[in-house]
Amino acid sequence: MDKRTEALLHKILMSYKIMPNLEGFTYICDAMGILWKKGKSSYPSMQIYKEIAAKHDVSYQSVERSIRYAIRRANTDHDTIFGFLDNITCSVFLSTLYVRLCNEVAMENK
Repeated sequence: MDKRTEALLHKILMSYKIMPNLEGFTYICDAMGILWKKGKSSYPSMQIYKEIAAKHDVSYQSVERSIRYAIRRANTDHDTIFGFLDNITCSVFLSTLYVRLCNEVAMENK
């Protein structure tokens, strides 16, 4: 992922009130990097968590928990994300965020 795309991702996350001081912010960015590299929005969540965990020397459960916390905190601060009410899963969030990022990049390149 290039620096411009990464900056756009940061902007999107902060618009959802997912701030850089949360571990989940870093892990979500890592997850988007994995999906970006794969070039697809659906990739097994557990595999994503394990790749991120290996990179940061933490458990995959810690990665999933940090992402879930960031999403829930955003939902609390921002009411809803993507128009969904409360119970958005990490997997759905990551896939939907990937599609949004792709769309934003495409719009910028027009």
